[in-house]
Amino acid sequence: MMASTSSDAPLTIDKFEQFLNERLRPDYAKAIEQREKIVAEIRDYETLLVTIATMQRLKKETPEARLKTLVNIGKHVFAKAVADSNDKIVVRLIDNLFAELPLERATAFVEKRVVVLQERAEQADKLSCQVRAHIDLVLASLDEYAALGSKLLIEMAPQKGTNRVKESAVSAMLSISVARTKRKPKTVSKPALTMLTAMTNTMLQEMLRRAAAIATQAGREDVTIVDLQRVLPQILLDFCA
Repeated sequence: MMASTSSDAPLTIDKFEQFLNERLRPDYAKAIEQREKIVAEIRDYETLLVTIATMQRLKKETPEARLKTLVNIGKHVFAKAVADSNDKIVVRLIDNLFAELPLERATAFVEKRVVVLQERAEQADKLSCQVRAHIDLVLASLDEYAALGSKLLIEMAPQKGTNRVKESAVSAMLSISVARTKRKPKTVSKPALTMLTAMTNTMLQEMLRRAAAIATQAGREDVTIVDLQRVLPQILLDFCA
C-alpha cells in the first residue's frame, strides 16, 4: 500500500499539469484572441459610422463637395483618398464579402452589426472567464495536493532522537489512503501494522542511502529533493517486484 500511494502522486500531478498545459491554457488563449478580434471589428464599424455621418453632413451642407479622408489599405497603413460620390459607401458585410450601399442603408446595417458583435464579445468574455476559473481551480488543486503531500511527509518523518518512523504515522497514512478511495475505514491488526511500519522504515532507509550516494558522487554534503526524486522510481520498482 505504501508503494501504491507514493507512485500515484506523480501520476496524478502529471495528469493535472498535462490537462492544464495542453487543454485549458490553449483554450484560454484562443478565447482571448477571439474576443480581441471581435473588439477590433467593432472598432472598425464604429469608425465607419463616423465616416458615414461625416458624409451625410457634407452632403447636406455642400452637395457638390467631395469627401477627403484617409483609407486603411491594410496593416494600419493609411493613404489619402477622395470620394467621387457622397451618396454611397462600401461596407464589409461578413468576412471578405463587401457591398456598396446608400448611406442610410449602410448606417442601419452597421448599427445592427455592432449590436451582434457586442453580444459575441460578451459571450467570448464569459467563455474566457469560465476557462480562467477552471485554470485557477486546477492550480488550487495542485497546491492543495502538494500541501497534503508535505503534511504526509512531516507525519512520516522520524521523531526527534530516533531514526525510525512510528507506527502512528503509518496508521495515519493508511487512514488517508482509505479516505481517498472513498471506502469505509477498516481496522489494521497490530501485527500487520508492525510489518508495514518495518517495511516503511526499510524503504525509507534504502531511499536515503541511495540519495546520499548520488549527493556524494556530485560532491555535495546534503541530500536534496532532486536526489530523492531520482531514486524514487527505482525504489518503487524494487519494492514492488
